[in-house]
Amino acid sequence: MNPAYRWLLCIVFIALGYAVAPAGDDFDDDDVVAPQIQQPQPMIVLTPEQFDQRVFGTQNGYAVAMKQFESQVDLRIEAADRVCKLTDTQKYKLRLAGDADLKEFKDRCDGLKQKFQNAQIPLNDANKIFADIQPLQQEWSTGLLGDTSLFAKVFHHLLSSDQFTQLKEEEKQRVQVRYRAKIKLAIATVENSIPLTEKQRTSFEDLLANETKPPKISGRYDYYVIMVQASKLPEEKLKAIFDEPQMRALQQLFQQVGRIEQVLRQQGVLDLDDVGEGQRAPAPALQIQLGARRGAAIAVPAQGQ
Repeated sequence: MNPAYRWLLCIVFIALGYAVAPAGDDFDDDDVVAPQIQQPQPMIVLTPEQFDQRVFGTQNGYAVAMKQFESQVDLRIEAADRVCKLTDTQKYKLRLAGDADLKEFKDRCDGLKQKFQNAQIPLNDANKIFADIQPLQQEWSTGLLGDTSLFAKVFHHLLSSDQFTQLKEEEKQRVQVRYRAKIKLAIATVENSIPLTEKQRTSFEDLLANETKPPKISGRYDYYVIMVQASKLPEEKLKAIFDEPQMRALQQLFQQVGRIEQVLRQQGVLDLDDVGEGQRAPAPALQIQLGARRGAAIAVPAQGQ
């Protein structure tokens, strides 16, 4: 190769960032070494709309979610008014308390949204971002008007003793009626595996109604919450209803729901400190069957699917 041409090539390659072999008589085109190019890490962008969908679980966005909350406040006030006749002042103060609960949640939600808004996030860090969002998501799905809310505290403070007694009695009856309906659905699901007589069906329903408690959040997990609690009833109470083959089949159902107990706790629908009186840990034989795989996080189908 012509020496002048060779040096010209060297200058061009150096300008382009290529490494070249030392000058010498044995220099050849094959001595050119291409640089190592690092592949860029995949990135994701979390838009405000995607953030809202994750927190509120709706395609309709932030504004619709806020309207839904305002409707919940109005419905709670109207329901209480039907039972114990609230004054205009009580209604006004309750709405102010509901507005304060919503503002506190919105401020935290908006702060986190602003932090991630249109930021490019490495794909490997996506789970960390979603872990930051999860508490807001769970709080919204549980409801902002729970026992720790300002709305609940103001509500209890405003009511007279007579109003409070009337409201608690009505609420207790309403919850029990709704829970009875959920128990009937759960027993109907059990009967897909274990046919029951009318007497067994009624006895099992009464046992569950008296010694288990409604889910902390009603929804797709109702069947599993009821059955996890049923699995912890004293075995002699179950044997008083079911015969031996039925008990074996029932234990298999308990084994299945026992695997997702931890999932139910994480979803906030089950608190094992919140069980009915008379409940205790399963009998040893049943406990061995359930304990081996309890707490495994598995996908849970919706009831009836």
